[in-house]
Amino acid sequence: MDFLDQVLADRELRTALAGGLDAEPTPTARTLGNAIADAFGPGALAVIHYGSHAQRSDARADSAHDFFVIVERYHDAYLSLTSAIDTSVGPRTAEVLAHVLPPNIHAIRAPDGRDGRSKCAVLTLRGLRLAARMETADHFTQGRLFQNVQLLWARDDQSREDVSSALVEMRIRTYQWGQPFLPQSFDAETYCRVLLETSFSAEVRPEGDDRVTQLLDAQRVALLPVYSALLDGLTRHGILERGKDGYRQVIFPPLAERRRRQRYFRISKARGTVRWAKHIALYDGWLDYVVQKIARRSGVAVELTERERRWPFIFLWPKAILFLRTRPQQRRMRK
Repeated sequence: MDFLDQVLADRELRTALAGGLDAEPTPTARTLGNAIADAFGPGALAVIHYGSHAQRSDARADSAHDFFVIVERYHDAYLSLTSAIDTSVGPRTAEVLAHVLPPNIHAIRAPDGRDGRSKCAVLTLRGLRLAARMETADHFTQGRLFQNVQLLWARDDQSREDVSSALVEMRIRTYQWGQPFLPQSFDAETYCRVLLETSFSAEVRPEGDDRVTQLLDAQRVALLPVYSALLDGLTRHGILERGKDGYRQVIFPPLAERRRRQRYFRISKARGTVRWAKHIALYDGWLDYVVQKIARRSGVAVELTERERRWPFIFLWPKAILFLRTRPQQRRMRK
């Protein structure tokens, strides 16, 4: 029996945890999201807006907007997408790759080309539900969607209900993967910080030490009410207790559970690194995207020679290895 079964069935709590999913996005995000839904055709079920623009966390005008596109079947979705816009891969290749380390990530421009570009993660509803139940082998989807996101578009009421329900379960199950790393007592802000730190440590990232604080500051108004409601709900169901110092776990997880979660995050990190190869195959303009992201997040300007641009898989390795060895995240781990 799942120790969160009673929490997952708590309708009042689920309503509270849906907070912010229907928040109004920016006009640009709305335009891009609607265009993406059109491009994926009748097989598109929902579009979820996430990432720096959704969080208002250091997004620049030229930053890509991030979306999860939830579809019924990859086959139909990619037939529609590749007939609507120019892509570097055909529908069959994209469909095959979608089943390997999902989701696929694509760079997609709006049809009129005026409202910037989008970075779209494509996932079936089944894949989203598996991620929500933590029945996936890595943390990629959970790590992005437990944060402040907006359910920007849905095909119909049933699709909105299905996707909203999965997102709420994902928020509830933050306790399942974050539990072993919580301190003796904590409040909602500490809980959110532990989630962000744990999630970030499960990926190779270019950011420095202050990125978690930036994200927490940017999302404080949206995240704290949601996760305060979760902690109160866990208290009502006897999983937490509340004292003068904040919340405490009634049964502290054994060391074996902490080691099991650490192993899960190590595997997730390895899978995320292997997934880069798929991003390179699918994401148009991946090299410029990576260079811009490194500059924006780490402050390190990477100048590419013409030879490195033309044959990155041959000549870019020395710079890539140097950055990976000296990136801010790596320096922090050595301290």
